[in-house]
Amino acid sequence: MSLHYNILTPRKIRTLLKDVGHDCSLAGILNSELRVLKTLDYRICCNTPLLHVDTLLAMLDRFVASLKLDELRRVSIKLLDAAYLQQTELYNILFIAATGSSVQSKEDRILLTSVKQDTWLLTAGVIVSATYIVNPAASEKVIAALEKMDHLSKDDIIDFASALLSLLRENHEH
Repeated sequence: MSLHYNILTPRKIRTLLKDVGHDCSLAGILNSELRVLKTLDYRICCNTPLLHVDTLLAMLDRFVASLKLDELRRVSIKLLDAAYLQQTELYNILFIAATGSSVQSKEDRILLTSVKQDTWLLTAGVIVSATYIVNPAASEKVIAALEKMDHLSKDDIIDFASALLSLLRENHEH
């Protein structure tokens, strides 16, 4: 929904409708949107990292035997929370690991933004970290399966998981 509002605001919709010969008030447009939401019973498909975690765990269950999915999901959710709460620190660790420098240029920040928006990398890194915590012996199998499912590089997944685990270790020591 947020993407929808970034592209088509009620005012833009009103202008578009006027251009094709339909005169609507802003209130009428908002009422129409509300009617659609009520018709859908407010159930809107929303891709979130939590949904990605659930999807990937369900797929992993088919590819990797003996995973403790309930425990893995519980730990993944906690790690996802930690990743969001410490997002700046996490992505700074990733940046330093990738570049060897803590100084970011404008171009670096733009590139880092695309990494921050990659929810599949986030969820893959969270799941690998959770697997390492819950069942370290299964980590390699999980990484290989996620690499095939997500089309992410093994190195990127490992780098993200390592950064997250490193951040957690730092916080635990302090």
